[in-house]
Formats: sequence, structure tokens, C-alpha cells
Amino acid sequence: MLQILKRRIGEMRTIKTLCTDAERHAHADGAREPGLEHFLLAALDLPDGTLERAARAEADAAAGTRA
Repeated sequence: MLQILKRRIGEMRTIKTLCTDAERHAHADGAREPGLEHFLLAALDLPDGTLERAARAEADAAAGTRA
């Protein structure tokens, strides 16, 4: 139970970081609201490797469906 709670708290921190950084990218771009491109840039900035893990999982899933 404690491990699940720790993982969820980590996920919430990642989401908060993602949203905050997307907003920062939007403002730097002169946009009032973050768009998809700002979230993508923010995801690339994530230090915990979340984007890399998600891309790897997607690639593994795609490879499994083609096999």
C-alpha cells in the first residue's frame, strides 16, 4: 500500500512539473495558454525519464502488434 501511495505522489509531482513547464514554454513563446507543442517541450525537459519510458512502452506495444 505504501509503495502505491509513493508512486502516485511521484506521478502527481511529474504532472505538476509538466503543466508548470508547459506554461513556462507557452509564455516564452508569447502564448497565453500552453498548447500541445508546449507540453511536448515540457515532457522533453522532464528529468525523471518519463517521456523516454512512455516512448519505449509505445514502441514495444507497436512491435508486439506487428509480430
